[in-house]
Amino acid sequence: MNLRSIFAFSLFLIFAFYSTNTDAATTAPPIKVEIFYETLNDAARQFFVYQFTPQFFAEHHDKLTLAIIPYGNTTANQDRYVCPFGNQQCQANKMHACFLKTEVDPNPSAIIEDRVASNVVAFLHCFFKNRRAEKNLDTLGEQCMPSGHEPDWPTIRTCLFEDESIMDRFASLTELIGDDIKDDGLAVRIGSGNITDNNKVNFTKEICTRLGVSVYQ
Repeated sequence: MNLRSIFAFSLFLIFAFYSTNTDAATTAPPIKVEIFYETLNDAARQFFVYQFTPQFFAEHHDKLTLAIIPYGNTTANQDRYVCPFGNQQCQANKMHACFLKTEVDPNPSAIIEDRVASNVVAFLHCFFKNRRAEKNLDTLGEQCMPSGHEPDWPTIRTCLFEDESIMDRFASLTELIGDDIKDDGLAVRIGSGNITDNNKVNFTKEICTRLGVSVYQ
């Protein structure tokens, strides 16, 4: 094989390698992100305000699927739930569950499709960003409803006071991860991997690494 043939063959190998990797990147399935949390916990506030922001999600929304589970270290006590931060946290957890129900009904703990996920991320970010300044959950919930969202806040509020079984599914899902939720009421699983502290502390970096993009992109 002469030098011209070797050079041409080398170019072919480079092109084939690049094309294969490009196709793999564009056809790779979305990364599944599961977030288990409780609403009045500071670890969750830090995560949704500074790590998993609407801006970050907007940039990578087509590469992620979400499962949002608002339960945390809540426990079942006979016919009611008991939350680490009291009844207000139970009400806030349920508010999030009711909002999820309007987006992915009839199974509010299902994987959230891209069509509605931006509403969910925006609601969560607003709630956690403003919950210290606005103590009234009713006011905060209405304030954080995405613009033009249907159903409206009164419908969410009705669910909040009438749907007594809505938390059952979230309880069952959280039980499956065992002690991974115990430390601070927040657990994050990325893909099919283990739940680790790094997933929640360096969530943005971890996702960007898996996507092969710059953290600051």
